[in-house]
Amino acid sequence: MTARILDLTTVTPSDLGRWADLARSAVEPNPFFEPDLVLGMLRARSTAPPILVVDQRAHGSWTGALPMWRTRRWKGVRIPVSSSWVHGNCFVGAPLVAPGADPAATWGRLIDASAAAIGTGAFVGFDLIPADGPFGEVLASGELGGGWQIETLAERSRAVLTRDGTGEEPLALSGRKRRELRRHGRRLAEELGGELVTVERSAEPSAVEAFLALESAGWKGAAGTAFSSSAVDQAFFRGLCASLADQGRLELLSLECAGRVVAMKCNIRTGDTVHCFKICHDPEVGRHSPGVLLELVNLERYVADTAVRRMDSCADPENAMINRLWTGRRSFAIAAAARGARARLLLPALRLAARTRTTGGHL
Repeated sequence: MTARILDLTTVTPSDLGRWADLARSAVEPNPFFEPDLVLGMLRARSTAPPILVVDQRAHGSWTGALPMWRTRRWKGVRIPVSSSWVHGNCFVGAPLVAPGADPAATWGRLIDASAAAIGTGAFVGFDLIPADGPFGEVLASGELGGGWQIETLAERSRAVLTRDGTGEEPLALSGRKRRELRRHGRRLAEELGGELVTVERSAEPSAVEAFLALESAGWKGAAGTAFSSSAVDQAFFRGLCASLADQGRLELLSLECAGRVVAMKCNIRTGDTVHCFKICHDPEVGRHSPGVLLELVNLERYVADTAVRRMDSCADPENAMINRLWTGRRSFAIAAAARGARARLLLPALRLAARTRTTGGHL
């Protein structure tokens, strides 16, 4: 196995093919480190471009990949560091690692190559690493290859549903709250003069435009964080949806009544995992909770689709709406890899900073 650095501004078709093959089979599904999302975000952002660190076999197939970049400040601490490229539209930070590869050794080679290339050879930071599964085992052991030690600095949990065979109810709502939401649905239907229906519209390019318009009409538009607030962000979202739709991996749910769209939800499917990417609703009928009503439909679809093993809300840990609805939780870690006694002296300060400056998902 050898690790190499890939310039993301000059990715070849063969590199794209190997990258996509690795992403499809990765031991921890992570669409946010797949080519479509990484390269799309790279085109949409004017910040210093990241690199892709690749671990590969002698015959060329990839066993690991991780987008990294250099920053002068990490978790509020002024320290030059290479870190995983976690940004506002990235909700999982796990490296892509092939089945059969040793996660610790692969991760260690990726870290080694990135630290050398970026010039921060003693310390590397990570966000949103699942604290269970193969990477949880690595974090628990604290050992990576190449003399690196890795330590969990902080953890936060967010709403995630995992089908484990226990038959646990995914919906955390009292009977009283369910009746209240049914009343909201009836009142919304009466106000708009029709019947509430949910349509899966991933095959309709016009649905992407409807999502952009609806998101822009809400609080994200007012805050300037909607995709339509920026021409490059619009292009990113359109391109991502088109690519995912071509692959059969896009879910674009639309809650409608009498021809009017009142809420929409964009999900990304990766194998047996669904990541809930974005949601928006019509603020003019917000008093009837259309976003919550659509979320209930989303949970019903999860229950019915037994091919889905896990659904990740990608929501902020403090998101009251999601936390009120979903029963399951999954922890994600902020971690630091250090090599050498001097680098490890920084860990207490970084641990304190990480506990007050965590990232966990979107609203």
